Amino acid sequence: MFDRPVTYPQWYQDEHVELWIASPVVIVDYIRRLFEAAPIHLQGFSDAQASQGLYFLVSGFFFDGLSALYGEGILQSQRQRCINSIYTLFKDYFAVRCSNHRSGGDEANENPLDGTCFMWWDLLHDFAQGPEGRIGSDMDSEILATLEKISQLNHDVCTKSALHGLGHWRVFCPDRVTAIIDTFLASNPNLDQDLRTYALQARDRYV
Repeated sequence: MFDRPVTYPQWYQDEHVELWIASPVVIVDYIRRLFEAAPIHLQGFSDAQASQGLYFLVSGFFFDGLSALYGEGILQSQRQRCINSIYTLFKDYFAVRCSNHRSGGDEANENPLDGTCFMWWDLLHDFAQGPEGRIGSDMDSEILATLEKISQLNHDVCTKSALHGLGHWRVFCPDRVTAIIDTFLASNPNLDQDLRTYALQARDRYV
């Protein structure tokens, strides 16, 4: 998934691409192991290669990826550990490799990892709704706790990604999201005005 040429359109958008097939249990285990030690597993790959590989894992193009979290046969403890490993990915990899500046995930000259970091929760939120309605409500507590921790990282792109995710999860857990963002704002009285504005937008689900 990472040792591939960087292409536009991305390699994973080719419906004929050869992909690894495994059970949801194995997929979740491999993803968790990757996230818990991303700096080790992804060393030697460029930021662009890592960006496309990670985006593929969360996007669901012809592969379960993180949507396997919602699959049958996954123990709650496995879901929790995998979700917790997302915080480790942000703390040890995104916060080190991404640019420490705010971007909407769309600047032409940005680090390619910035856009993947920013869109992470947007894509996971799509899976949480599911094609036949709401699924994964038993994971909300873990996801929100992870988003809250990521928002506290001293890194603008990671913080904005977390606020983006909280804005999307507001439809599921409005009271909890409001409390997290209010605490975030109260804890950061000197927050940059752009981030403060975005936090308020997320609080009202305008992200």
